[in-house]
Amino acid sequence: MRDATQGFATIGSALARRMIAAARSRAEALGHAVSICIVDAGGTLKALHRMDGSTGAHARESEDKAVSATG
Repeated sequence: MRDATQGFATIGSALARRMIAAARSRAEALGHAVSICIVDAGGTLKALHRMDGSTGAHARESEDKAVSATG
């Protein structure tokens, strides 16, 4: 899906859920409890998942990192 105003591909809800599932699966395989944040190209939050055992601070940090990665 394309955002006509910015020309960037957008991340839909279904894709965001698949990305969360893949990241969670990998974290579980490594034995880590993490927070996973998905943002679109503009830095807008699309999905956030905090695994059991992960702290609330992890969720805030994961969103900050994801937003800063968008430039």
